[in-house]
Amino acid sequence: MPRPRPTWWRSSSLPAAERYSPLLREEIEALAGQFLPGWRIILTDEPPDPEDADNLAVVSWPEHAFEIKLWLSDNTLASEPDLRRVTIIHELMHPLFRELRAEFKPDDGPKADRWEHYEEMIIERLSVAGMLAWPGVTINS
Repeated sequence: MPRPRPTWWRSSSLPAAERYSPLLREEIEALAGQFLPGWRIILTDEPPDPEDADNLAVVSWPEHAFEIKLWLSDNTLASEPDLRRVTIIHELMHPLFRELRAEFKPDDGPKADRWEHYEEMIIERLSVAGMLAWPGVTINS
């Protein structure tokens, strides 16, 4: 059975089509179809917070909707395809943890910091595994 394709919407004054090439949009659509089937994907031209501008990418989502806002840095856009792909997969996986986070993550303090560290570690491992499952990608690429 085919997976539901993500829907697109763009925000900001500059069209996302100018920032994200049609080929990259197709790749994001294919990856989102694997990891977030049926979710609405909003590509943004700016990070949600100026302090995030040094990150490779940023994803945000509302608490109860099946939609994400995804921003990729200039460095990510110019990076090798495998690094770009693992970065996109990494960001697509974050919203999958939202219910666990809402239910079990401590509000603040050292335990909240540990939660964030371990969540990032797990997502990074899963994103590399997800990239390796992509056709034509090997451990040496």
